[in-house]
Amino acid sequence: MGSATFFDSTRMKQIEDTTVVTGEVDPQNHLILTQRNGDQIDAGSIASNAKMVAEDSASVDVTVGGNGSDISPFQIKAEVKKIPASAVDSGVFDLARIPDQTVVGMLPPAYRGGDTFVKMLNGVWTDTELKWASKYVPNGSRMVRLLKSGPTWVILGQVEDGTYPIELTAAATTYGEQNQINVFSTFPRAVRLPSGIVVLSGLIALVGTVTVDTVLGYISMDCVPDKDLIIACEMGDTARTVRIRASDGAILFQGPPATNSYISLDGLAWPAAGVATWTPVGEGGSAWGANFGPRQLWVDTFGAPSFWKDPYGMVWFRGIVEVKVTTSADDTIMFTLPPTHRADISQHLRGCGNDGFAHFGFAPTVGIQFKINNPGGIGAWLGLSGLVGVTADARLNNGWVTPRALINGWINYNTSSYTRASYLLREDGLRMSAGLLGSGTLGTRVLSLKDKEYWPDNGRIIISSVAAGGRGRIDICSTREIQGGHYEAGGVLLQQGSNIWYSLDGRMWIP
Repeated sequence: MGSATFFDSTRMKQIEDTTVVTGEVDPQNHLILTQRNGDQIDAGSIASNAKMVAEDSASVDVTVGGNGSDISPFQIKAEVKKIPASAVDSGVFDLARIPDQTVVGMLPPAYRGGDTFVKMLNGVWTDTELKWASKYVPNGSRMVRLLKSGPTWVILGQVEDGTYPIELTAAATTYGEQNQINVFSTFPRAVRLPSGIVVLSGLIALVGTVTVDTVLGYISMDCVPDKDLIIACEMGDTARTVRIRASDGAILFQGPPATNSYISLDGLAWPAAGVATWTPVGEGGSAWGANFGPRQLWVDTFGAPSFWKDPYGMVWFRGIVEVKVTTSADDTIMFTLPPTHRADISQHLRGCGNDGFAHFGFAPTVGIQFKINNPGGIGAWLGLSGLVGVTADARLNNGWVTPRALINGWINYNTSSYTRASYLLREDGLRMSAGLLGSGTLGTRVLSLKDKEYWPDNGRIIISSVAAGGRGRIDICSTREIQGGHYEAGGVLLQQGSNIWYSLDGRMWIP
């Protein structure tokens, strides 16, 4: 005989309320079930415990399975080889590891147009010369983006990924905006080259009266140096300095107050943070001269006085030197350098001291020398940032251009002991000059840079220099200049200083 179980309305209501109606996975990968009455049940974790074991690489294998039907749809399987364990454990999949149809490379230093081989960033050159899909811009970036085209590549165009506009504060504006003129550099910017070298450009104007440590603008954090630096610049046709703060990229005004003056950022250059392997003076085959040493109270902020040789053979410097014994004699040794880091021939480099003018000798048999007219009293400081010296391999292994002639009375000054007038476009896009000249007429053009690759495109640039132991100012004319006379595109003018001797050594710019 059969039996039956009956529930009353209360029990039936209870069963109905506890029925599961929805389920979802929360951010912690737990399955959360919701009953009809709104109560929730945590059904536990549904995350897989399986982990891939692999090493780091950039290759991806993709396979397609299935028949493409409703019963057996296509299935795409991608096996990313050698993912680092840290990425697998954290659940992060780095899409940058999937090969793209585009890559970035660099033009040869001597390239001036037409089909060309391109050097990939891994150092490997393309097998064949590549064609352009766009117009080549001579004074544009030396980095290019390539698109895969069958078995080869095509050059899509030049890459400006490393160009960062400088964010000016209320204390500064562009010189062109202030004076309603487009002749001078109107685009304040920082450019990080493929080598990691950062170069500034732009002519800015102070708004009203500006005092020490006023922030004039900010550069990208991708361009900041390892430590704060104080670097020489031209301000209102005087020798002054600005400070670059490593913590936030601030450009700070230095020295006595100034009103409604210009500051040229052109040619201010340094290695970005993490690029240089610095050797402190006193180590690595270097030694301090008797009268000099580090400014100890500033070492934490500006770093110990140090040097670094870049892949192109140029030696860069940083830090603040303190005068320990009163010094006035020209060519007094500040510190020696190992033979591999010395000049191939004597060079005169513009630096700074006590927030004003200073310059230094880069000597072939010694290292760095103190020069006349520098601050030389006990406790005075001398800044090394912005100094770049050329070694023998830097002269030999880069494509320096020597002009056939100089004009307006300018001549090379004693070529057996000093550098000849020359200029360079490095592979990474850094433009440099060299030479010790004399006898010409100030305010005139000494030479014209022969290729458009050197010509500034945003207006004439102003670079600080050294002339007969004092400040000098070099102007490089832009594509906006009239053709003819002293001011023509690519013209180099020695504007201010002395014609007894005039140094082009270690001067840098970007167009």
